[in-house]
Amino acid sequence: MNKLSVLLIVVFLSLSGCNLIIGLIGSEDEGIIVEPLPAEIAILNGSYSIPYNNPSFPIGSTVAGTEKIINFTIENRGEETLNLYDDPHVLLSGEGFSFIKDAEANILSGSTSLFSISFQPPVSGTYQALISVKSNDTGRSPYQFTIISTGTESAVPELSIRNGNAIMQSGTVVNFGEFKIGNEKNKIFHLKNIGSADLVLVKEERYVTMDGEGFFPVSDAVSPVLPDTEITYQIGFLPVRVDTFNATVHIKSNDPEVPDFVYYLEGYGIE
Repeated sequence: MNKLSVLLIVVFLSLSGCNLIIGLIGSEDEGIIVEPLPAEIAILNGSYSIPYNNPSFPIGSTVAGTEKIINFTIENRGEETLNLYDDPHVLLSGEGFSFIKDAEANILSGSTSLFSISFQPPVSGTYQALISVKSNDTGRSPYQFTIISTGTESAVPELSIRNGNAIMQSGTVVNFGEFKIGNEKNKIFHLKNIGSADLVLVKEERYVTMDGEGFFPVSDAVSPVLPDTEITYQIGFLPVRVDTFNATVHIKSNDPEVPDFVYYLEGYGIE
């Protein structure tokens, strides 16, 4: 719509005796004012975007009496400046946790700010803390989530696997969806050692093994995986007929809690 079109509409409404307020969105080239998108907060740990109001985000383990530092990133995905309130700007409450570095008060569009906390459990056991951030993102203020960690008697590895932004548990079903016969779909999985000792994967032809029709390895994991290190591997799906396809994935390691991490794949071939 150009300036002339807008002018004609306004003249017509005026002549007809109508009183109407019009909100238009367009480009500045058309002479129309574009309102910027409001500030939008996101909080990440590494590449993982922590869901709003997440009741249990695992950050791994450390030996009782030793320190584990966890870094988080606040990202402004809106167009207006993200303003953080409170002092400090990030509130933390929970035994065994303490603040190291606060986030900045004002975060420009597309920019980020880092904050860091320390976990130092006095004795072995499970610990949790609430993180809360108030801002001018009216839809998610305060942005709260609960972190969970473990104090151990000795250093142990801990395997964590993520599909996109979903942290998986052993026994999870991953749906690849529907694809036409002969069309290939690859999916990236994130494997992270959130423990305090090296994670050593067991190799049986590959580190990530699977059995079932329609699915195949694209790239394998690597071993060992150092503490607080994340790697990726890929699995592909290629339907050869109209049918439902299933496979079982195994990742064996020296994780004492889950030595054989198992999850299931499903996908559908369509015409």
